[in-house]
Amino acid sequence: EKFNELKKFVVFKKHTKSIKYPLSKFNLIFIDSIPNYKLNNFFDTLYFQKIDGEYRYFVHADFNLNSISNLEDLPNRFQNHGTFLMNKNELTLIKFNKQELIPFDINQADATKLSSINGIGKVFSERIIKYRNSLGGFVSHSQFNEIYGLKEDVFSQLSKNVFIDLASINTINLNQVTFDELVQHPYFNWGLSNAIVNYRYHHGDFKLKSNLKKIHLVNDEIYRKIAPYISV
Repeated sequence: EKFNELKKFVVFKKHTKSIKYPLSKFNLIFIDSIPNYKLNNFFDTLYFQKIDGEYRYFVHADFNLNSISNLEDLPNRFQNHGTFLMNKNELTLIKFNKQELIPFDINQADATKLSSINGIGKVFSERIIKYRNSLGGFVSHSQFNEIYGLKEDVFSQLSKNVFIDLASINTINLNQVTFDELVQHPYFNWGLSNAIVNYRYHHGDFKLKSNLKKIHLVNDEIYRKIAPYISV
């Protein structure tokens, strides 16, 4: 009330003053290809900045990471990678020791292992495993292009960080498989599956894998594609 009385007679000059924000230590906890806003569910204050094409996340240095009982509950796994200084306008890297990912066998990897590759989260890791299991295992890096929605940069990261062990490939016995089982494989459509079962019915068991070429639907290209997945 007093202010309203005074302002009729006096002018209050606006005063601006530059404030210097003190530097504070922060910890980098995760590196990913896209911002993960769900991490705000676990940290009161979360900062991120895109550096060299990757998003790097920061929290207060005194935050006790051990206070989270189960790290697997996080939307993405993270590790402490270094200490940083931060002011209002910029993040300054003081120390960063990026851990190199050791290549692993994609035919044995679980979703957690696949998620450690940059750009592959829960959705893609589960999609990769589902396609791998439907095939019976990957036999070539080029097959990663068959995974729905896998972009070129993620394909490159995946190819660079995994290897393929052919010893773990699951094959289909042509003399025992049923039509319903065969048609579930991505490389055997209804027509090809039906032709294989009919050929076996009329000519008996397959003696060699190459006997498949006697079926008119199986050209050289198709045979090369399905050969790693069949046995007699």
